[in-house]
Amino acid sequence: MTPEQFRSLLSVLHRIADALDERNIAYAENKAKDEKITQERIEIERHILALHKLNVTREQTWHKEQKQLLEKQSREIIEQNTRTYEKWLTIMQEERDKVQEPTITKWSNTGD
Repeated sequence: MTPEQFRSLLSVLHRIADALDERNIAYAENKAKDEKITQERIEIERHILALHKLNVTREQTWHKEQKQLLEKQSREIIEQNTRTYEKWLTIMQEERDKVQEPTITKWSNTGD
């Protein structure tokens, strides 16, 4: 191989090496971008998961509060109905007692 051919071959090899370096740099940049995008997606998913957990906790708390409220209202309604029934029952007994008051009847003693 002549020195000129060697220089030409060396020049071609340098261009190939430069092209490979550029490709490796581009690959590394793309990989870094992909990793950054992946990390951003992971962070978004974590945020969504945290919001979902918070939402579930809030819903559970709301359902618990609603249950307690309904139970309280039920107790109050039962108590009110009981008081109303007891008043009604007292009134009905008083009315019955008025109707059943003993009346004095005269017994006549005739014709013995």
